[in-house]
Amino acid sequence: MTPAFQRWAAVWLTQATAAAGFAHLLATDAGSVLLASGIPALAAVVSSFRKDDWDHQSLGLLITEALASCWTKLRPRVEQEQELREAFLKLLTELSVRQVPEALYLRDRVSTLFGSS
Repeated sequence: MTPAFQRWAAVWLTQATAAAGFAHLLATDAGSVLLASGIPALAAVVSSFRKDDWDHQSLGLLITEALASCWTKLRPRVEQEQELREAFLKLLTELSVRQVPEALYLRDRVSTLFGSS
């Protein structure tokens, strides 16, 4: 499934609608199998979205929900695997800069481990 996901992500993940749907999928039980590869994939494209993408696609909330799922289900991996940790923190930082309330709450929850995010 990983090669298929990578091909799909390379083509579609830069589209805000696809990224929003993918972030929503990652937050579900069914999508949790893709969390470890999905969080870095989202982190790679997060800075490419336009302001209106953030406003109309609920990207902030949906990505925050994916991050919260990642934190709940993969916390040991986030703590130990550098690529996943860096992607997680990049997304969380981007969302915090955008003042997404749910992300600010998540940032406070994880800050004891990572220091200030």
